[in-house]
Amino acid sequence: MDSNWIEIFEKYLNDNLSDQDRIEFEAKLSSDKELEESFLIYKSIEQEFGNSIRNKSKENELRGTLQSLSKEYSENTMISTSEKPKALIRIISLVSSIAASLILIFFVYNKYFGSEMDMQQIALSYFNSDLERIGQTMGSNKDSLQMGISFYNQKEYFKAVQVFENMIVSDPSNSEVIKNLGLSYLGLEEYDNALAQFEKLSQMEQLYSNPGQFYKALALLLRNESGDKNQAKELLQKVIDEDQEGSKNAKEWLEKF
Repeated sequence: MDSNWIEIFEKYLNDNLSDQDRIEFEAKLSSDKELEESFLIYKSIEQEFGNSIRNKSKENELRGTLQSLSKEYSENTMISTSEKPKALIRIISLVSSIAASLILIFFVYNKYFGSEMDMQQIALSYFNSDLERIGQTMGSNKDSLQMGISFYNQKEYFKAVQVFENMIVSDPSNSEVIKNLGLSYLGLEEYDNALAQFEKLSQMEQLYSNPGQFYKALALLLRNESGDKNQAKELLQKVIDEDQEGSKNAKEWLEKF
């Protein structure tokens, strides 16, 4: 199989062929059984590799997928092309070369992007477990506060935001409401709004225990934009140095950076 065909396969799957080239390629697929089988192999391996990256599968899982695909298509091809051993050899060779290339890409991807994805996943896991529910709190505006917390605990984050935003209007310095509003924004994946609330919270020096800095780091890791990871790392170190709320988790997370 000419390496040019692999390039055409990739362009076709990524919708990067011109209309004329696409028509010619599809016509060639219809008339050339060997080419069609090779294309199906390439397409399947590429799809499996994409799923492995999105699901953060390990190297051995990727290898297993590739070996399985190779065996499956090799056996199928052996039956349909028993009289064409040279074609079979070329197809198996194509599988091997694609497998080697994809494993190399996997290592490069994991080296440069793996840690960022890991930290984002750790932050998401923390939010979904440790911050899944907000404890009921006694205080002023009790009814509204409990309503907002109830919405949050039911994962109705938009309704929770509405309640907490209304409360902020009449009580802008209520740290509990500010914190809950920020967490509700996290649930909506509105990270910029969440960061704004956690910044307000972190500035409230009168609080005995203040998770503002830690929650800012959490929001940055979840947002995962350029520079967020380094900024989150600095905030986590500050939480540890000043023994702020969240210092235990901050230590554990920094060890994973």
